[in-house]
Amino acid sequence: MIWLLAACSGSGVDTSDDTDVVDDTDTPVVPMEETACDDQIDDDQDGAVDCNDSDCFDEELCSWPVAVGFQTDVHFDANFLAELGGYSDCDVVTTSTLQRDRNQSCAGCDRVYCGTFAYPTDTCPQDANVQRPTDGCFGFSFDASTSWTMYGTNPQTSAWELVGTLTGTGPLTLSGSAPLDYEGTEVGTLTTTFYASPN
Repeated sequence: MIWLLAACSGSGVDTSDDTDVVDDTDTPVVPMEETACDDQIDDDQDGAVDCNDSDCFDEELCSWPVAVGFQTDVHFDANFLAELGGYSDCDVVTTSTLQRDRNQSCAGCDRVYCGTFAYPTDTCPQDANVQRPTDGCFGFSFDASTSWTMYGTNPQTSAWELVGTLTGTGPLTLSGSAPLDYEGTEVGTLTTTFYASPN
C-alpha cells in the first residue's frame, strides 16, 4: 500500500527522461516582432535593431533624424552710437552636426542632439573673459516634416527653455531680431537665424 501512495503523489508521470517534454523555464521567449523601436536591442533577434527592423518602418519615431545639420547666424547691425565707439556691423556663424544624445532629455522634446561647434565666420569683437561655446545641445519636437519646435538650455540655470519653431522645406529656419543693450544704452540690433536639417 505504501508503494501505491508514493506512486500517486505529484503528477504521477515521470518526465525527467522524456525528450518530447520541453522545460521552458530556462529558455527565454523570443518575441515574433520588434517590441520597442528605440531601445537599441534586437528584440526579435532577426539581426535588425530598432528602426532598421521592418517591424518599425511605420513607427513615427523612425522618421526622426539620427543627426541634425545645424547652423546659427548672428548679425550685429551697429547704430551710430556703436560706430562712434569704434564698433561696426559684424557676423558670427556657428556650424555643427548634432548627434542624438540618449543620455539627455527635456520636457516637450522628442529627442536631444548634441555636438561641437565650428566658427567659419567670426568678425565680432570678443570679450577676453567670455569664450565662445565649443559645444552644445538642443532639443527638438518633430511636429511635421516642415515644422520643428526647438529647445535650448538657459546658461544661467541649465533649465530647458523653448527657443521657437523652425519652419520650411529644408533647411528649416527660425529668425528673430532684438535691440542690443550695452550698459544701459542701445547700440544696435542683433539678428539671430537658426538653420536645421535632418542628416
